[in-house]
Amino acid sequence: MLDYMFDTNIFNRILDGAVELTKFRPKARFYAAHVQLDELEKTSNSQRRQELISVFEKVLESNNKIPTESFILGVSRLDEAKLGDEKNDLYSKIKAELDKRNKNKPNNIQDALIAETAIKNNITQVTEDADLQAVTKSFGGKCANIKEMLAELED
Repeated sequence: MLDYMFDTNIFNRILDGAVELTKFRPKARFYAAHVQLDELEKTSNSQRRQELISVFEKVLESNNKIPTESFILGVSRLDEAKLGDEKNDLYSKIKAELDKRNKNKPNNIQDALIAETAIKNNITQVTEDADLQAVTKSFGGKCANIKEMLAELED
């Protein structure tokens, strides 16, 4: 069974018809953390926001929501995040590298939490963000874009 964790941009791609995941349920498990839902809930268009939340719930219908591996004050949910590992602070390393690559994008905190969680749980992260892909891979994570994921699932 293949395991995938979606970056928030993938939920938009699913909504826009880039992929229909239900046919892949026998081959894969799809994961997310509260971070992706929190980002979707900030969508300014209320109709699109509700549609994205519906996609999120559909993707996680088998209840594959997992806690983030670190807790970041002001971002993390107390009951949906771990305290992190000070000796092996992977989150800070990922965030610092993202900040260097993309000039401190506002959502680097969320992206670093998603990447760290995917890496530490041995889940392939799926994203269309080239910087996030490169950083995830540089820290030993598995990463794919939507086309690569679909190719893997169709094999």
